[in-house]
Amino acid sequence: MASALESAHERAMQRPKLARRIRRWTLLFGIVAIAWSWLWFGARWVPAGMDTVPDVPPGSFCVIDKRNSTVKVGSHVFVKIPSGEVVLSRVVNRTDDHITIEHPNLTSTWPDSRSFGELPVAAVEGTILAPFKPK
Repeated sequence: MASALESAHERAMQRPKLARRIRRWTLLFGIVAIAWSWLWFGARWVPAGMDTVPDVPPGSFCVIDKRNSTVKVGSHVFVKIPSGEVVLSRVVNRTDDHITIEHPNLTSTWPDSRSFGELPVAAVEGTILAPFKPK
């Protein structure tokens, strides 16, 4: 009987240690998840007057993927053009190192690849994952 009480007492003493370990691992996992999402994902607002993509109007809040590996034909991307400005456009062609962008809105005054040619994939600042249109 005494050994049964001792083993029950020992198990009870182990519970706080187990709970402490679980809290530490949960905290570590949370920190890693936040760092990972901060490195790979971000957010951008579509500037006022940027009418390049009708599906994503000016003032839209966009969740973006910062990794260039996710850029594919048909993606809406924020890309730095040769003038140094960042524009929102659609990818119409992609090779290993270059993309061609064209705005779906042909009346837009913002330049695209029809005026300056291909851009390096590294010029892409983010691919839109989820646009939230203004009310």
